[in-house]
Amino acid sequence: MSIEEKIKAAQLTLSEVSEKAMSQAKEALVSDTAKELGNAAKETAVSALKSDELKQVAAGAIAGGAAASVIPVIGTGVGAAAGAIMGAYKVATK
Repeated sequence: MSIEEKIKAAQLTLSEVSEKAMSQAKEALVSDTAKELGNAAKETAVSALKSDELKQVAAGAIAGGAAASVIPVIGTGVGAAAGAIMGAYKVATK
């Protein structure tokens, strides 16, 4: 094997190593970013679930869904949505 062939082989090997290293670095970055976003979403969800406003909206949705489930034309989904809207309105007008 000539020196030129050895240099080309080394360059190819170096190129492959750098591509693999870049790929692994990108995977690690995406993984860390996903973890950070997941933690932020978790913190937001926990704080929202602890708020009185969300409890009021959820109670309205449950009451609306329960009331509308006995009316065949309206249905539970529409009743829950209407109840949630009423709960949100009640919170907004406080």
